[in-house]
Amino acid sequence: FRDGAFDDVYLCSVFHWIEDKRSTLDEVYRVLKPGGKMGMTTGIKDNPTATLAITNRILSRKEYAGKVMPENDAARHITKDELGVLLSDARFADIEIEVRVAKRLFASPEEVLQFNEASTFGTFLKHVPEDLRRGVRREIARELEKLRTPSGIEFETHTIYATAIKPYKKR
Repeated sequence: FRDGAFDDVYLCSVFHWIEDKRSTLDEVYRVLKPGGKMGMTTGIKDNPTATLAITNRILSRKEYAGKVMPENDAARHITKDELGVLLSDARFADIEIEVRVAKRLFASPEEVLQFNEASTFGTFLKHVPEDLRRGVRREIARELEKLRTPSGIEFETHTIYATAIKPYKKR
């Protein structure tokens, strides 16, 4: 796209999948018109979902040492402060960042796992060798079952909402 091609750019639940965040924000800045707005929602590193916390706890056990590398997960979550630095470094102005909390209710561990598989575009547990994946999935389901209440399995999700503006050039 040419420089200044867009009035607005919105990254909806995609920024945490991007490895080179700095270059991405530089590119967003480049394609925005002066006064253009950038918005995004993204996952947050400081408050992982219960499923991610359970998965990481399971994968850190000694039986998975050297076989599974949790750091090779496709998601690249950041903190609110890290995002602020990245947006500032990319020269954005009027930066607003907030974390919103939402609750989700699931009927079963299987529903939780299906949601994770769908919302991660099929990358959930892809960093786990295929011969171990079924067993890890069963262990996650057992841990999720422990969270069940009479109304189901309730999770809080924390999402970063951010907006920023490409400033007009000074004359």
